[in-house]
Amino acid sequence: MLAYDPSHEGGALYLFDMSGRKAAHAQLLEDIPRVVSECGDVIGVGDFYESIYNATAAHAHDIHRAMIDNPDIEVITSAGGERRSANTIATTDVLKLKRQISFFPTFLGTSQSRSQE
Repeated sequence: MLAYDPSHEGGALYLFDMSGRKAAHAQLLEDIPRVVSECGDVIGVGDFYESIYNATAAHAHDIHRAMIDNPDIEVITSAGGERRSANTIATTDVLKLKRQISFFPTFLGTSQSRSQE
């Protein structure tokens, strides 16, 4: 979902189709931890959005829901607390990979190094 290219999509946006929206959510659950991992395991929400702005057709609400639903990501407020609601995520928040992660790293080939931390 974060590699969206409208020239390959035939002009059809998933936003108008519930099954497409569900598929996009599943893809975001994989893509968001990958982007955070590529940034050193922590990235500001504002910086995250700058890095994906042209790479996805996903709506901000869908991205926020995927951040909250993601088993590998924590959304941390500027005060240090953990966000629990998608509609309260702010650009000043931080996305952070959890220390105990699911099997996301196995797709990157880094499960061995992360499990030894």
